[in-house]
Formats: sequence, C-alpha cells, structure tokens
Amino acid sequence: MMRSMRPFCVVVLLLLSLLTLPSLPPVVILPGFGNADIDYVTPLNQPSSSGLVSALERRGFGSVTVLELKRWEWIKVGAGLVDPKFWSGDQLPTGIAYGWYVKRARETILESSKNAGDEKVIVIAHSAGGWLARSTLGDGTDWDSSSVQSLVTLGAPHYPPPEGSPPCATRGALKHVSENLPGAFLSGVSYVTVAGSSISGSNEKQQQPTTDADEIYAKRGEGSAARVAYANYNALAGDGTLFGDGVIPVKCAHLPGATQITIENAIHSINEAGTALPTERWYGSEGVVDEWLKPVLGLLGVEMPKAVAEQVLSSEAALEVSSEVSFEVSTRRDFSAQISSLAALLAAFSSPTASSASSVIIDVNNAVAREFSSLPGCYPTIATKLIKRGPFSNKKEMYAALDSDAEVERLKQYDKNLKIAKRDPGIMQFKESQIFKYEGKATSDYQNQQMKQIQSERRY
Repeated sequence: MMRSMRPFCVVVLLLLSLLTLPSLPPVVILPGFGNADIDYVTPLNQPSSSGLVSALERRGFGSVTVLELKRWEWIKVGAGLVDPKFWSGDQLPTGIAYGWYVKRARETILESSKNAGDEKVIVIAHSAGGWLARSTLGDGTDWDSSSVQSLVTLGAPHYPPPEGSPPCATRGALKHVSENLPGAFLSGVSYVTVAGSSISGSNEKQQQPTTDADEIYAKRGEGSAARVAYANYNALAGDGTLFGDGVIPVKCAHLPGATQITIENAIHSINEAGTALPTERWYGSEGVVDEWLKPVLGLLGVEMPKAVAEQVLSSEAALEVSSEVSFEVSTRRDFSAQISSLAALLAAFSSPTASSASSVIIDVNNAVAREFSSLPGCYPTIATKLIKRGPFSNKKEMYAALDSDAEVERLKQYDKNLKIAKRDPGIMQFKESQIFKYEGKATSDYQNQQMKQIQSERRY
C-alpha cells in the first residue's frame, strides 16, 4: 500500500512546491515558411509530447503561444505578384506578400505580454519566421518592441543570396531586412541565432545511403541528404559545400552582434528535408532544445527549472525530491501561471518516457527502424544507425556502432528493452520487401498491422 502511494505523494509534493515558484517569461513561437501552428504542437501527427510547445512547458514555461497560422495561408505570399515592387525586386517585408504575417505576429506578441501581466516576451522564430521576426520588431519607430526581451532564431536565413545568384524568392523582402535592420539591431533586445551543422553539402551523385531519408532521395533521383543540402546551400549562399542544417547553411543563420549557437547534430525542421519522415534531431526536439534554450535564459539572468518529469522518473528516492530539485528563477509569477505550471506537470507525467517503454523488447538484429519509435529519443537517428551497422554479436558492439557519447547514453536508458539475437532471414526478407518500404507517405493500415504483430511477438 505504501509503495503504491509513492507516485501520488511525489506529485503532491511537487505541486505544493510549484505554488511558490517564480515563472519563466512568456514565449511566442513564429512558424517558418510553409509551416503551420500545429507543426510546433503535434508535429506530423505525432503525440503532443513530441512538439516544441510541450518541450517548453516541461521546462517550466507557463505561457507558450504559437502564432495562429494555417498552412494554406502561405498562399497569401502570392498576392505580392500584384505589387510592382515584386517585379523590381524591392518588395517590403511589410508589403502585400508578407505584411499580413508581420501584423499578426505583432498582435500575438502584444497579447501574450498583456496576458502575462505585461511581462516581456521571448520570441522564438523558426526558419523564415526569423527574418520575419526581425521585421516584426522593426526599427523601434514603426512599432513599440519594448514588449520583447529576446529574439531567438532557429535555422533562419538572414541574408539574401549573393550577387550573381538567381533572384531571391522573397523578391527583395529579405534584402530589405538585412540592409535596414542589420545584425542585433535593437539595443533593448537580446538576439540569439541558432544554426545546425549536421550536414555538409556534396554534389556527388553516387553516395551510399545512410538514413531512411537518403533512401527516399536516392529513389527520387536526388541522391542523398548531402546532395539536397548542396542545392539548398548553393541557392542561399552561392556555395553548396558548406555545413548547415540541411536547408540553411551556418553562415546564413547567424547575425553579427547576436549570441551565436551552432548545434552539431541539429537539422532544419520537424521532418527530414523534402520528406514526411519525422525526426528527433531538429531544433525543437527534446534532445536538442536545451542546447540553445539554456544559453538564452542565461543571457536573461534566468535559471531554468529542472525538468520535473525527469526528476521523478529517474529518482528511486522520489519522496525526497522536494529537497533535491532546485527551481530558482528570477522573474515573478502570478497565480494563473502557477496553474499553468501544474497543468504542464500533469501533462509531463503522461508524456513518453523511459518508463513508458518498459514493456517493449526490441530484438536489435531483427528490428526495423520504426520499431524504435517506442523508445523516445531513439528514432530515427539512433535506430537507423543500428539497423544499417548491424548485426551485432553483443551489446558492446551495438553501443560501439554509435557516433557520440550522447547517443550511447540515450540508448543505454533502454538497455533492458534491447536484446541481441541471431539475425532471422525470414524477418530480413520481409524488411526488404516493398510491403514494408517506407516511401515518405502515410503508413498503410496493412503496414501498421504487420508492425504491431512483429512488436507483439517480441514482447516477453
């Protein structure tokens, strides 16, 4: 009886401690071109626990707002065709094509600040949302940016293509921002630019596929992720051999005067570029977000609360958690923010964690990559490496096949869920069949049934 009461007691203690905690600043997320607000909440129809919003809430943010945006609304950019400045390449970011986004972003930021008791907002802007955010903040005369304390851009293209390149897709809007609002332009705002350097562009046609995305690119005649990156980098920077996040090269993602953070393994968005493959290594993924979020809060003089769910689930001495966990932050919080944090805590208990995978057993040498989706943080990157670099004779070989200590540590969380057995030719034949190939489209019911059957057979 006492043992069954432990989780309840832990929750009660944590809820009581949260009532006296100061809050983190409100956050507004500005989506990138082609993205919708839902991409930061339930990306690619994955559980909400996979979204950037949930990742921030798990870290104690009581107010996280995504700019309301439907995917179809990007069609409005086409209205710029009636703007003479479009044809002359002098389009303004506040003009017909993008003005609607800037206006809505300003309204959302002001509303978020007001709802938080006029507290200053952290703006997190992804991809094209980065340069649009700079336009949103303006030059300090056309809009009062005093409600913003920090602008964080994730994989944002901050510069127009160099001279001699094909016309910029923004037809002058990005150039206008770059020339008129250069660098960390506003003195009252902390600028942080975040880039990924996971992919080096290469124009080589024949490359050995190393990921599921590479296989899709190869079938479509695009070669590989490196070759796709080459085309993207070349269009933006005039040099396709640079390092970047697969879409934006590092040199285009940083601003002078800003705190510049480059993350080695980060890719551009919620999916592998040009595919429908979900990823756990984009800027907003659980395993990546702290690499830029902690420095951001450090610049603002705010200490991030430790992830409550991780503390509870990783500690055997859970009843002592109230004395072990520090939640010291320097900003104020009102009662409504306390309630938001309580809701975030409860949501965290329902999020995928190591404990939620406790009943799953994966036979590594006979697994398919997508089986690892039941182990948070292991799909697709770690899973793909294990599938392509196996079979293994033992777990020591398995861990040695990974590329970094971080990957090894992540996989070792699920050591009890993994077993090493002799490779089964029958399963391998099924894996290579067209029935089981993942083409970047919605998985069929038949595939789901087959997957469930295989997973069921591998449970103890």
